[in-house]
Amino acid sequence: MNKFDNEEVDPEMVKDISQGACNITKSIIKDLIESDKKGVEEYGTTVDREDYSLKEWLQHAYEETLDTAKYLAAAIKKLEDQNKEDETDRKSKRAV
Repeated sequence: MNKFDNEEVDPEMVKDISQGACNITKSIIKDLIESDKKGVEEYGTTVDREDYSLKEWLQHAYEETLDTAKYLAAAIKKLEDQNKEDETDRKSKRAV
């Protein structure tokens, strides 16, 4: 049996953990809980399920990782474009 098998999490433990956590960690905990709620609303389940094989779980994780790579690349490009725009504006102001 591993630590994830049918183990109920004590709500008081979660409360204790979040009390000692930084705001970013608290935000992540909130996001994880909201993600579970969304999974139940949209798919009728969370990841506590037995109908996926190991390969299917890995495939889902791989696809999510590809999406993450796309989001990161788009954000980097946006930041680079903004930096170029800012540099052009600074040069224009110096020329005046």
